[in-house]
Amino acid sequence: MFETLAMVNYPFQSDFLMPLPAQPVRVACQYLSEKLNGTQLFAAIGKVVQVYANYTGKTDCVNYKNTDYGNLDASGWDYQACTEMIMPMCTTGVDDMFEASPWNFTKYAEDCHKKYNVYPRPDAARIEYGGDRIKAASNIVFSNGLLDPWAGGGILNSISSTVTAVVIIDAAHHLDLMAANAQDPESVKMARNIHRQNIDKWL
Repeated sequence: MFETLAMVNYPFQSDFLMPLPAQPVRVACQYLSEKLNGTQLFAAIGKVVQVYANYTGKTDCVNYKNTDYGNLDASGWDYQACTEMIMPMCTTGVDDMFEASPWNFTKYAEDCHKKYNVYPRPDAARIEYGGDRIKAASNIVFSNGLLDPWAGGGILNSISSTVTAVVIIDAAHHLDLMAANAQDPESVKMARNIHRQNIDKWL
């Protein structure tokens, strides 16, 4: 839930994954901005869940574990994450606000096998695409918004004159690839211009 809110922390109301307000992280965090205990804390967490799972107020019974992303088939992404795009996720309970949950590849593989009857190939993407050995490639732009939690695994420095990185300070997950919006930050507008210039060169 929290990682999704961070990923789609757009400056405008969006329904990319589910209906969410503009800057959903700020909206959700306002309920947890002071020290709370007991029922007050539970009530505040309930409000955060409402932001995530029922922003429109149209849902009678909120299921915070719901993986229905409307028009997007989330099961396709989940299957890909179980086969070739393994993305280890963990929490320490020390460096973050979550309970400790260490990465356990064996358990992950077993869960994938139960769901899809496949086992993960953790090196598949590296073998298929060459990993970080991309100096001989050309016409690639690695675009990363620094508000996107996935940026930590992104390529943030240009490799060559034709394999470049565009780092966008004020952008969440692929905001630069969405339709223009009046609320777009200047950094996103600049990134889109860079993308246009590159595509013009390639064509």
